[in-house]
Amino acid sequence: MITGSRIPRTDLTAVSPVTLIEAGEIKLQGATNVEEVLNQLPQVNPSQGLLSPPGTTGTATVDLRGIGSVRTLVLVNGHRLMPGDPRHPEPDINSIPTSLIGRVEVLTGGAAAVYGSDAVAGVVNFILDTKLEGLKVDGQVGYFQHDNRDKFARELLNAKDIPYPRGSVWDGRRENVSVAFGRSFFDDRAHVTIYGGYRHFKAVTQDQRDYGSCPITATMFDQRLTSLLECGGPRVSYPGNYFDNLGNAYQVTSDRTFVTGLSRFNYAPWHFIQWPDKRYTAGGFANFDVSEALRAYAEIMAMKDRASWQVGPSGDFFNTETINCDNPLLSEQQRLLICRTGNYVGQIAVLDANGNLVETIGQPTPFVDPVTGATYSRAWLLIGRRNIEGGSLQDVLEHKSVRLLAGFKGDLGRGISYDASYLYGRVSLDRQYLNNLSISRLGKALDVISDPSTEQPICRSVLIARELGSSAPDADADCVPWDVFTTGGVTAQATAYLSIPPSMTGWFREQVGNVNATVQLDRWGLAVHGPMKARQSTSAQNFGKILSISIPMHSLRPATLPVSASAFFPFTVQSTQKRSSARRAFRCSPTRWCNASLSKEDFANPGTGTLEAVPPAKPTNWHSILQPSEGCGFARAGRERTVRRMLKSFSLRRNPPLFFAIPAPALLPRRRKCSAP
Repeated sequence: MITGSRIPRTDLTAVSPVTLIEAGEIKLQGATNVEEVLNQLPQVNPSQGLLSPPGTTGTATVDLRGIGSVRTLVLVNGHRLMPGDPRHPEPDINSIPTSLIGRVEVLTGGAAAVYGSDAVAGVVNFILDTKLEGLKVDGQVGYFQHDNRDKFARELLNAKDIPYPRGSVWDGRRENVSVAFGRSFFDDRAHVTIYGGYRHFKAVTQDQRDYGSCPITATMFDQRLTSLLECGGPRVSYPGNYFDNLGNAYQVTSDRTFVTGLSRFNYAPWHFIQWPDKRYTAGGFANFDVSEALRAYAEIMAMKDRASWQVGPSGDFFNTETINCDNPLLSEQQRLLICRTGNYVGQIAVLDANGNLVETIGQPTPFVDPVTGATYSRAWLLIGRRNIEGGSLQDVLEHKSVRLLAGFKGDLGRGISYDASYLYGRVSLDRQYLNNLSISRLGKALDVISDPSTEQPICRSVLIARELGSSAPDADADCVPWDVFTTGGVTAQATAYLSIPPSMTGWFREQVGNVNATVQLDRWGLAVHGPMKARQSTSAQNFGKILSISIPMHSLRPATLPVSASAFFPFTVQSTQKRSSARRAFRCSPTRWCNASLSKEDFANPGTGTLEAVPPAKPTNWHSILQPSEGCGFARAGRERTVRRMLKSFSLRRNPPLFFAIPAPALLPRRRKCSAP
């Protein structure tokens, strides 16, 4: 629910300026997604979109002032846009048809007082062209162009013999097609607009740019980072890094041999710069004006969007820590390096400063085979290996949304208008996580023994299921050994067993009923009273008014009370360029605002002059200064000079606004009505 005052305020444009983005500007930029246009504004912090890093929701959001998308209220034709993802309450502007945008209004500076806590950062209002006449067809094809000439990146790439693109490239194809049709009926009293759209973005990976063809990291020397840079990456690599508990790092070869060394993984060929995306939109707008007092309107907006992000392949990210020493996949050389004193489970190795084994504390922990009853030992072995055989890790996100709005509004006369509407929105999410490896299955696929009947490598969990039943602890009849102790040893069956396709589905439904009315109280004989404020006008529309005085709507009082009688106020304002005095008079009536202003003609040089004004140290003094004299006005002798001296005690520049209060009893004395001289 949006709370806050709906009282019209004439100073909204001055206190909280509104930035407008016209449809022509969007068209000139060739934008196919609105978030990239908004991200160019200084008050907009880049948020989620198709250029976002992995792990985001697949939606397009707006973040004003960097406070967060959840604190930015998004409206369509002045009505709320529901969240775009069941997991995150942030509006998805993907559902807004770009071809029908008439303008975008961005209100910043904090609009919570008017719109509620959803608008702490501000409000973005998309005004759509719902009065389209005829047929409108838009089509657009775009590409990214880049010149690959980064010398620093090329030096690092050449040192590692990593291929990279050269020269000018064109990629990231973007296609967008939209159709809209509108027509009026019943002498323009009714109007219907329908639309449909299709958008397709192709992926761009990091290795399609020379500067992104490898992750740049610090070099390693003696397993320590140095200040030198190289093409590196994470330590979970291919064909893998293997670490024991004695400070050694190994790599595997094609002949099942461990060699010392450490490799890095280049994930650039898998990581996206731009996500691939397909989006379908459709909807319509209708309105029918029965009379000025009754105007019906309806909106429907539907969207289906499918986007996906990917990173490097999954794998064993040091999720398994030990290996059984009776594993037939280990060669004798590998077994002697891993299953040795100090590296057994149950032992604590004491090393000197050079990494040499000095002492071993404890004894190897015996493990018992549940089938044969034989004991065996386990040794520490942390494995960091990518599952290249299974492909990249992908997250496919499909969102569907429907937004329905219907309502009535009108002008009842005498300053009364109303708007009643009902909004229904529903968003669904279907998420598929592809090529991810199961940690529990990794442990079973590495716990391999020799089959007593065939002498072939077999998962211990398969033997347990066969001999003790599928309900026995650690039983898994589908397990396939994961042979990572040689290059090319992983089979397709092992990859299929390890890979699990987790999924997520969810939906979100929002219903908002809204009834509001606006009443102009001066049309009904109600006046206002309260503290008077003086402020400097900074809006372009009121440039000629340098200083204005107004009474804000602080409280209401019936027109019959004598406290609302008229009064005449003379006052003086000084200019530093040339001393000049001017008197302005105004009349306060029970049904009107009291206003008085000095125009720029009252000063010798208002562009560079400085206004001088000051509130008194004790506001009660103003009551004695501005006491009314005989007749309709105030005494103008010493009191006026006192006011002038008080106004000269500090300077006020034209740009920042000035506010100071004058007690109402002094400005609205109990006197008869009178006209200004």
